[in-house]
Amino acid sequence: MEYIPNDHGKSVANAIFQCYIAKQVRNSATDFLSSLCEGQSREERRKILNEHLTAVQKQYDTTVASIEKAKANIEEARVKYENMNDMVLSLEQLKSSLEHHIRTAKSQWERARETLKEDTNEDHQKMCEGLADMQASQKILSKLLSKGFDDKEFEEMKDRFLAWQSAALIFAIQQADFDRLGEIQKTYESLGRMNEFISIFRRVSINEMRELSTNGDTIQSIITSLYKGLEFTFTHHHKVLCRFLNEEEATSVLSSAIEEGLNELDFSLSFTNIISADENPIELIQKIVLTIWSEVSLKAMYPAEIYSQVKDKIVRDLANPFRSALTTYVLAKINAFDFENGSFRLRVDALKSSIAELLHFMTDVFVQCEALFGHDVKNVAQQSLDKALENFMVKMNAWEPWLESHYRTRPIEDVVSVCASSGQLVFGLQEFKSMILNIELKWNRWICNFVIKAATEKVVHKMMQKMNEIEFLQLFHLWEQFFLDENVVHAFYIALKRKYEGDELFRKTVANVANNIISEFVTCVGDPMVLSREAAKQFHIDTIFLKDAFEDLRTGDTTKLSELEGELMRAITMS
Repeated sequence: MEYIPNDHGKSVANAIFQCYIAKQVRNSATDFLSSLCEGQSREERRKILNEHLTAVQKQYDTTVASIEKAKANIEEARVKYENMNDMVLSLEQLKSSLEHHIRTAKSQWERARETLKEDTNEDHQKMCEGLADMQASQKILSKLLSKGFDDKEFEEMKDRFLAWQSAALIFAIQQADFDRLGEIQKTYESLGRMNEFISIFRRVSINEMRELSTNGDTIQSIITSLYKGLEFTFTHHHKVLCRFLNEEEATSVLSSAIEEGLNELDFSLSFTNIISADENPIELIQKIVLTIWSEVSLKAMYPAEIYSQVKDKIVRDLANPFRSALTTYVLAKINAFDFENGSFRLRVDALKSSIAELLHFMTDVFVQCEALFGHDVKNVAQQSLDKALENFMVKMNAWEPWLESHYRTRPIEDVVSVCASSGQLVFGLQEFKSMILNIELKWNRWICNFVIKAATEKVVHKMMQKMNEIEFLQLFHLWEQFFLDENVVHAFYIALKRKYEGDELFRKTVANVANNIISEFVTCVGDPMVLSREAAKQFHIDTIFLKDAFEDLRTGDTTKLSELEGELMRAITMS
């Protein structure tokens, strides 16, 4: 029979076993220590025993630490295991919920679809509700089903329904019926067609611009009528559109619509008829410039971009009619010059006055055209100016002032008087050329400054959002690409008054951009002492980032940034 010890018997056995083990450990330790200190003096034995004790204590501490670490790892694994179980449970619940949503959405889709098929399409409210239910179901199913489903039939149903709604929307836009617009907007939004809702505003604006009259008794009246039409279209639709978009988005939609509508208008025929009937195109240009500038007060009503679109359209359609009219005008002037009749002295006087008049109306043509056509002046005025000089020289070449009527050489005094007239013409043409060159240089400087300003604004705009996302090295390389174009290099070379060339010109241009960015940033920060501690800290980080970036690129004057860094640190310390 097998003996099975009771609990008391087990305890006695364990006690006997532990005593045995302890005795063995003591005997083993005694034997080990005896062998360790054998043959040593008392001091040496003490030293050896202390060293051994230290080593044992260190090993003990290491073992205890390992045990504690193992316990912590076991506990962490246990917690992770419990969390994993909770996560699995949550995922199962989520899966169940998603399956329920999918079943509900499919059921709602089918019910609404069947209802719409059975309906006679006379109850628009019922149709709208059914389509909205289908749209809500579609939104859920498109997110939850990987393959999705064929919604072509659904989109066609929405198209048919919204065809009726679009007519109501156009009427509501024209009447500025905000209550009705709000109702229609909710319908389009519930059907996922907000882009179409906004596009109808755009189409209405385009159509209104197309319908503007291109006829009038005078160019001034046509321009005035155009600006009035623009004023109504923009102010009316902008007010309505701002109910559904922010101001910037509304302006962008209308700007695009107005530009497209303007491009479909053609004023050239009306302009040609009026200009060709006018005896003095120079005076007409002056009147047109005054008319355009008189409408400058309208700039306050809508953005400069839209104002410029209208002005550019007017100028484009005026270019060809004025090119032809100016050529006819100057040729009539040249043909009126008479160097063939009268005495020699009278003919010389006529030559001098003709040269003065030639230079005067050439200057007049260029200056007035530049006022209206801007940097496009060459395309409009050059043909008439070339014809003027060409025909004037034909008249000059037909006269031989050094010979008398009987082909005898004239006295030197007479020939010198003609030489003076020639000098008058050459000097006048040189001054005319200098005037044109100065205008070209002025325009080139403006363009180069605009480029630097645009580059600065682009960086500053991004800088105000997230400084650390600006890739200054990429921008630096972009400018290197710009300067591979010889025309760009020449433009900046002239704009900087020929002071810099080659790599120095590139470094100077990039430094100008960098310095503008630094100035804009310092201005934006303002007085560090009035900033909150959090704002000062963020600006301090941004300042260091900006300074380090420009120092790495070796461009820009970072003195202002160093000063701002110190001021921000003092503001942080004092707050």
